[in-house]
Amino acid sequence: MKTLFLWVILTAGSASRVDTLQRQLRPFKSLKGTFVQTQQLKGIRKPLVSRGTFALSQGRGILWQTQKPFVSAIRINPSGIAQVKDGKVTSLVSSRDQPRLEEMGKLFSALFSADVEALKPQFEFISVEAPQNAPWKAVLKPSDPGMGKVVDSLVLTGQHTVEGLTLFEHNGDVTVIRFSDLKPDEALSREEAAALE
Repeated sequence: MKTLFLWVILTAGSASRVDTLQRQLRPFKSLKGTFVQTQQLKGIRKPLVSRGTFALSQGRGILWQTQKPFVSAIRINPSGIAQVKDGKVTSLVSSRDQPRLEEMGKLFSALFSADVEALKPQFEFISVEAPQNAPWKAVLKPSDPGMGKVVDSLVLTGQHTVEGLTLFEHNGDVTVIRFSDLKPDEALSREEAAALE
């Protein structure tokens, strides 16, 4: 009985902090910025570091452009994952052939915007630190069995938008992405808009 009572208190507290987190987030139709991604692969001592820019448009997808150590561009949207060069798709893995890719596109958008309702079907909010008008942190665990085979946990941090994402994979790999120079609702460039068509 005592354990059940404690669980109810903790769950209610976490739900309250999730509400606080949601209130701090600023809704946006598009988001642009820069990223630094650090991957620590199991068995490899030196981390892999890449840098670049991204452009997200709600409902259209994400354009992820790596500038260092090499140049590449990937578009993730409901139609699938595509490699983009000079604004044109050069290869595409279609969501018609791989149905889970559509979910993946929606998941990326939900993670970038910390969309709690969109994340709930696949993740459980294990802990949330969300003081009023201050940086917040949320730890998520996959509730979807398929996702749980790949992802151990996710940590999101930010204030008015998501500013950091740490992915702990089941195989021991860890990916940390830090976002900066974030520009909500800035118009997409002609090239970004074309790549997201």
